[in-house]
Amino acid sequence: MYSLPKDYKKAWVKALRSGKYRQEHHYLSCDDGFCALGVAYCAVSDIPQDILENKENLQDVEYDYDVPRGLRDGTMLNNQIIDLNDDKGQDFEYIADWIEENVKDE
Repeated sequence: MYSLPKDYKKAWVKALRSGKYRQEHHYLSCDDGFCALGVAYCAVSDIPQDILENKENLQDVEYDYDVPRGLRDGTMLNNQIIDLNDDKGQDFEYIADWIEENVKDE
């Protein structure tokens, strides 16, 4: 059902588990914290944190970014990660486990 490039998925899961990112909700980045999608965009897609600051989604980001199709706004995977991070309040470790179990390698 969900898929991402193998290297992207691996790097995202590693970043979520690294302890380097403080978790926030409802914004890609806010107050030096990140939502799970913000971690992917900053750590793996190399979008600078200040570009993501106080943005709710990629449509609000004015930057030439390279994000896999499966993680772009409105996709089922994007919406599922928002649900886990923002609506259900799951921590990054849970989200990393969920990604490993539910997202296939491309």
